[in-house]
Amino acid sequence: MNNPDSEASRNKKFDDDFKLCLDISYRMFDKHAQQRVQFFQFFVTVIGFAIAAIGVAVNSEKAVTIIFASLFLFIITCIFQSIEERNKALVKISEKSFRRFQSRLSAYEPWLRIVDISDRISRRGYPSYGKAFRNVFLVTKVFSVLAIIYGISLLGSD
Repeated sequence: MNNPDSEASRNKKFDDDFKLCLDISYRMFDKHAQQRVQFFQFFVTVIGFAIAAIGVAVNSEKAVTIIFASLFLFIITCIFQSIEERNKALVKISEKSFRRFQSRLSAYEPWLRIVDISDRISRRGYPSYGKAFRNVFLVTKVFSVLAIIYGISLLGSD
């Protein structure tokens, strides 16, 4: 009663669907991972200009400029950090999808458990993009708060 042709046809359709899903998952992962890094590069450029403005204002002791440039730096850091968290979540969604695919593929080749291997490396204490980004955001926020305090102290001395 079992028709070998229909079973082969179902298996081929399953394989085609599997390949399509894997391709879509990879493209999503690649897009969001690239977007994450490019976005951070843009952030570094923007804060470079803001820090330069703060430096010029500190050098000329322009309290109001120091305060506004520092406030801009703090706000832009908060905005970039929230968008980074969104991008990180999108990358994680793709990683979950990859885990499912790799578990199927690794039945044949154990070395294909790439996401698991990557997680083991992260647990050894190597820094991740997320940790590096969080540290830069934290340092930038602390710097901007200190600059705001310095600007306010200059207001009082006038």
